[in-house]
Formats: sequence, structure tokens, C-alpha cells
Amino acid sequence: MRLQLTLLLLFCGACAYRTPEAAHRHWRLESKALAQKYAKSIAVFFPEYVSEMGFDQYEGLTTPYSKNFDYAWYAHSYKWKKYLDKLEAKALEPEFHTDVKILQRKVNLELEEYGLNRRIGLIPFIPVSEVIYLNLKELLAEGSPKRKQLNAFSRFRTYVRGNREQLPMVDGVIAYVTARQEHVHSLRISGTWPTKVEVETYLRDSPDYLNSIRELLANTPTKIWEHDFKELEAQEATYRDFVRVKILPYARTSSVMPAELYAFRLKQYELGEGAEALIETAKADYQSLYKSFKELGEDLALIHKLPKSDPVSVVHYLAQGFLTDEQELLKLYQKTTQELHQIVLKHKLLTLRRKPEIRIRFATAAEAQSLPAPHFIPSPLFGEGRIIPSQFVITPATRERNDFSYKEAVVTLAAHEAIPGHGVQYQAMKERGTTLIRSWFAHNSVNVEGWGLYAEDLVYPHLTKEAQFITLQRRLWRVARMFLDPELNLGRIRPARVLELFQNELGFSKSFADSELSRYSYIMPGQATSYYYGFKKLVLMKHILQQKNLKISDRCFNDAVLDLGILPLEEIDARLQKGIACDEDD
Repeated sequence: MRLQLTLLLLFCGACAYRTPEAAHRHWRLESKALAQKYAKSIAVFFPEYVSEMGFDQYEGLTTPYSKNFDYAWYAHSYKWKKYLDKLEAKALEPEFHTDVKILQRKVNLELEEYGLNRRIGLIPFIPVSEVIYLNLKELLAEGSPKRKQLNAFSRFRTYVRGNREQLPMVDGVIAYVTARQEHVHSLRISGTWPTKVEVETYLRDSPDYLNSIRELLANTPTKIWEHDFKELEAQEATYRDFVRVKILPYARTSSVMPAELYAFRLKQYELGEGAEALIETAKADYQSLYKSFKELGEDLALIHKLPKSDPVSVVHYLAQGFLTDEQELLKLYQKTTQELHQIVLKHKLLTLRRKPEIRIRFATAAEAQSLPAPHFIPSPLFGEGRIIPSQFVITPATRERNDFSYKEAVVTLAAHEAIPGHGVQYQAMKERGTTLIRSWFAHNSVNVEGWGLYAEDLVYPHLTKEAQFITLQRRLWRVARMFLDPELNLGRIRPARVLELFQNELGFSKSFADSELSRYSYIMPGQATSYYYGFKKLVLMKHILQQKNLKISDRCFNDAVLDLGILPLEEIDARLQKGIACDEDD
């Protein structure tokens, strides 16, 4: 009997012990299983979002809007809260515990948002034709595999026809919004409606999105979509009539929103401070940085023998070199990205295992209409089959908007979006095997956009004076966002102040200033504050760590941050404070 017991204890002991490598694999497997379970559950509500991660099986599905959509999503989030609370209370491996906490925060925010929306009577606005276009364009992109095209047709058909379990999109959205309106009436409050400018912009632009949908479908080798498209045109006309009658008359005439709602928006983007603190910090930093901007402008005016030395005049002088020929501009971006890659390697700014694979392309007309600024689209971090490379989407230049089409501006933008910015950031997550929870569900603008602005600063010492001047202009742009966005949304300033600052103080085009105003007003209120906020936290984090340990080089710090993916910066800071392992040659 004793022999049997001894053997049993030895056997169980062998089962319980894991080598460090096995333990490392085990928590990652647990995290992967949890992420896939959660992704599968939310795909019932937002299949388009889940398919972007790389879960191809959801590409043909669509969001099932209905009058009960809000409550069904709340019930889902509440169920997951109970499950994650029980899981988190167990003695978990520390790294897996971190991933559980990330999902907990996400679910808790969903529940908080539901309660807030009900309390203030938030009326959503869904730009139907724009949403359909954006959710089809990647599936029908040039060179897209046939299976994605077939999934796009399936998705498009469901938008138009619905299925046994859901309404066509227009009918579902009308039912969803009407349910919200009925709730507001039951509370006997005025509610928080969309802005008038957002609604009027959609009514103006929707025919363009419909044309863009038609163009996407027309580029495929089949005509099976034509009947459904005619039906979509009729449905969308009905939706516009609904918007004109049921939403536009009640829309807000200003972007001012309840302070409680704006505070929640900041919280969603991982801003750790309130609006007042953001405004105070950003205004002080703007004044200080503007002095450096002005001084460098005066130096450049002397070098180039300009008649005026004010910053705006110097910006306009440099912008005269803008390119309108798309092929020439594309070559400039490609050449600049290669040069930035060499700067990173030569000066050992961070460790690059290989050059990031990034496709630089121009935005389509509809993309530029939806998001008029250049942007980065990461490659799916998970999935089977041929993976589409990350995309750096740039906008064509015109005389009215040339802010991103001359060489000094191209350098700064390419550093932010490509190398050493987002292109490196997302490639690092794929190379290091960052968990899906940390690379997707942990997504927060403070980390992501903070790194983008930090990347501009990394290459700053290695640029020409002219490029440094424009880099300062771009940093002032992000500093200004951190006070203009909250001031506008809390009613402290009028829209004209936004336009005045960007045009008259920083030298941007009117078109650029208009797009910034739209961004703060209704596209992404609160999000624009995250760029400079995240940048400051990264710079301060590095400064404190290097003060404690002089052996921590810039490359060592940068690699350590990239190793941790897009965790909240507070979590990254706490981990780095425990110690960083640096190579001897750093």
C-alpha cells in the first residue's frame, strides 16, 4: 500500500511540476482559449469586428441590430463579468491573471457604458451606407482571395436581406434607434442626441458611399449583387427619410456633451486624468514648445533668406514643395520609409528583427471622405492562410490640402505610421507572440498613439533642421488636441477657436483644420487627447528608469516597451520598475 502511495505521490508531483518553458506555454494556451471563447461570444453581436482580428469564419456575417440589441449586449456583458470575476478570484499564473484583468476591464466598461447611455438618454447615430462600405472594402480589396470575395457577397446580402434570425440592416437600425428614443420619452428627459453637423454630413455624403459600394462590387467578376444593390438604394432612401424626420429635428446644434459622458470617453481611451488636468498640462506645454518652434523658424528664415520669420510663413514656405503627382508622392513615402529604417539601424534606436512589411497606398475617395487623415491599418494578428500586410494609407494632395505631401512632412508622418512607429509596434507583437488579449482586447489609444508620437521624437535628432521644424509643428498639433478637444466638448470654446489655432498659429490648411474640428465634435470625441498624453507618459517613464539605472539605454527601454505590447502604460511602467534586462552592447 505504501509503495502504491509513494508511486502515486511521485506521479502527481511530476504532473504538477512544469519547467519554466512549459509554464510559459501553458499560460499562453490558457489565454488563447479564453480569447477565442470571448471572441466567439461577441461575434454574435459584432462579427465584422471579430473578423478583423483574423477569424475568417465571421466574414460573411453582420451586426444584428434590433429593438432588443442593447439589452442582449448588456446581458452578454453581465454574464461575462460574472464568469471573469470567478476566474480572477482563483490562484492564477501571474501572466494569465494579467490577461484576465484586461478582459475584466473591457467588460466592466461595457456595463458602465450601458448604464450611462440609459441614464442620460444617449441616442446613437449609425451612418448606414458608410458602415457597409467600410465593412466591405477590405474583403473586396485588390488581390483579395476568392473566399473573401464570396464572404463579402454573403455579408452584403445579409445587410440587404437579413436572414431568419435578423432584420435587414436599415430595418434593424431603425428599430434599434427607435427603442432608444422610446426609452428617452419614458424618462421624460430631452436625451443626448447626435450633433446636427454629423447628421447633415451623412445626408450629404451617403450617395457617395452608395456609389463607392457599387464600384467595389462592380470590380468583381460576377453580377449576383446587382439586384441586392437596387434594394439597398431603396432601403437607404427610407433610412435617410427616417433620419430627416426622426433625428435631424432633435440633433444638437453644438458639440457640447454632458460632462459625465465626456469623462467616460476619456476613460475608454485609457486617459488616467480628467479634462481639467489635461487642459492645464497641455496649455502650459503648448506655450513652452511654441517658443522653440518660433526660434527654429527664425533660424530657418535666416538660412533661406525669407522675407518673414514667423512660424506660419516658414511652414508655408516649406509646404511649397508639395507633390500632387501621386506616383511621385508614393515614391517619396517609400524612399523616406527606407531612410527611416536605416536611421533606426544606424543609431540603434531599437531592435528590428526584420524590416516591417508595410504596403503604402492612397486612400480611395470614400476612405478619404470617411477618415480624411493618413492612417495605419495593421495586418490581422491572428488567422489562417495568406495574411494581408499592414497598410499605411495616405491621402492625395491638393492645393487646398497639402499638409502631408512635402518631404519634411512626409518624414514625420512616416516615422509615426511606419518606422519606428505603428509598423514596428504591430510587427513586434506578431514576432513576440503577444497574446490576442494583449494585442487586441487591450487596445488603448494612450499606448498606441503615444508610441506613434514617441517614434517621431526618436528620429528627431537625426533629421534636417527643416524636418525638425515640421516635427515640432506636428507635436504642437497633438499638444493642442489635448486642450482643444475637452474645451470644445465641454463648451469652453467655440469651433472657430480650433480653426484659428491650426491655421493662424501652426500654419495648417483650412481643410486640415476642418477635419480636426469634425474629429473632436463627433467622429471620435476625446480620442485625440491620447497622443500627447501617451507620449508624455513614455518620456517620463524612460527618464525615471534611466535616472535609477544609467545602464538602461534608449534601445533597451524601447525594446522593453515593445516587448509588452499595448498593455496600459501604467501596467507597463509597473513591470519595468521591477527591472529591465539589457544586453551588454546596448
